[in-house]
Amino acid sequence: MSWRPLTEGRNGFFTNSILAEIGSKYGKSIVQIALRWLIQRGVIIIPKSIHIERMQQNTDISYWLQAQFFAVPATDQMEAVEFQTLRTVTFAENETMDLAVEAVIPGVSGNVPANTITIMASPINGVTAITNSEKTSGGAEEENDEDYYERIHAEFQDSQFYVANDTDYIKWAKEVPGIGDCIVEPAVEGPGTVGLILVDSNGQPASSTLVTAVYNHIVSPNDRSKRLLPTGSSKLIVKSATVKTVDFACTGLVLDGVGLDDVISTFKTEMMAVYSAAKETNILRYNSARTVLSTITGVSDFIDFTMDGKRENIHLSSSEYSRYR
Repeated sequence: MSWRPLTEGRNGFFTNSILAEIGSKYGKSIVQIALRWLIQRGVIIIPKSIHIERMQQNTDISYWLQAQFFAVPATDQMEAVEFQTLRTVTFAENETMDLAVEAVIPGVSGNVPANTITIMASPINGVTAITNSEKTSGGAEEENDEDYYERIHAEFQDSQFYVANDTDYIKWAKEVPGIGDCIVEPAVEGPGTVGLILVDSNGQPASSTLVTAVYNHIVSPNDRSKRLLPTGSSKLIVKSATVKTVDFACTGLVLDGVGLDDVISTFKTEMMAVYSAAKETNILRYNSARTVLSTITGVSDFIDFTMDGKRENIHLSSSEYSRYR
């Protein structure tokens, strides 16, 4: 029995920081926390007060249940299965309360039938009985490395959030032997579609065999586990490039210590960078090509330079791939 359990407020009892913190967590006063602590230990309390509101507080000390352990009884065939509560609950006398629990030891052993969790690991003052009205579920054994890999791989393949960029498609296309370059056309036939324009390693339109090989490599229609195409891309359109041949002409060319064939060979090589820039902008720039010729070692001078008979840029369609004639 506890007479004057609140010590008449001596030694800063009513301002105790620890009790105040606990009370704040559960919406109770310092006095209620102290009284409840005594009750849970079977102590009969006789608090004194002449104030109605304090008397009401002293009686409003509902049951708080936290960090408790329950169990399924052991049998000859199985050991006891322990469960622990996941949250703190407050309940009044004669009240029935539902709360979530989880198995202390993870695994399928935590999947138990209804009405089998009946033991309290330690008595709880005010709690007369416990049970699980439904079977518990969700317990699984720890997956091994092989199962983990398969699950992650499947999630990756089926992910709706993975989106490939142009660099990915170009890389995948060039993984097919014989492919020299690739132009990517996003949303070529609407949302969720991607177009690929292919040339071979000689700068010529890709053959139908290469086109099919690139499609199969990215889509992998016969083996979904090897599919590279993101799920969000509903359709891949692969086709051969339409090569735009360009006539380059020069008059009054003056050479110094170099042959014409060497100049032509160097011009073709150096123009590759210009073609790459044209692929990005769909514009073959006249000044860029003219500069290539003027900076070749051994070219002293020339009078005129044209592309397809003109001194202007050539505009390309998205599927055209510029090349010299």
